[in-house]
Amino acid sequence: MVVVSNQILIGFLLMKNQKFIIALFLAAFSPLVIASGGLDAGTDAISEITGWLYIIIGVISSGYLIYNFGMAYFDKIPWNDVLIALAKVAAGGGSLVAATWAWSIWGS
Repeated sequence: MVVVSNQILIGFLLMKNQKFIIALFLAAFSPLVIASGGLDAGTDAISEITGWLYIIIGVISSGYLIYNFGMAYFDKIPWNDVLIALAKVAAGGGSLVAATWAWSIWGS
């Protein structure tokens, strides 16, 4: 007699019904996608959202650097913390550039 735990059984049932669930969602939502303009409208919307997101992230990171610079200027924090903040902002910007580059190669 084989003892099967509930988690394994639920995982098996989900794997078994996964194709049905995906087909159900595609059948339910594909008319909405087609009626709303299709792929071109979605690509344009995503491009606009990413443009605004880059602007927001740029303003936030600039404010973070100005805040750290001001704190160091008034001797509240040491100057090496400003360099660490600059490295953090550069790493965040680099990750955005790397994600955009990877999306341009593999995403579309």
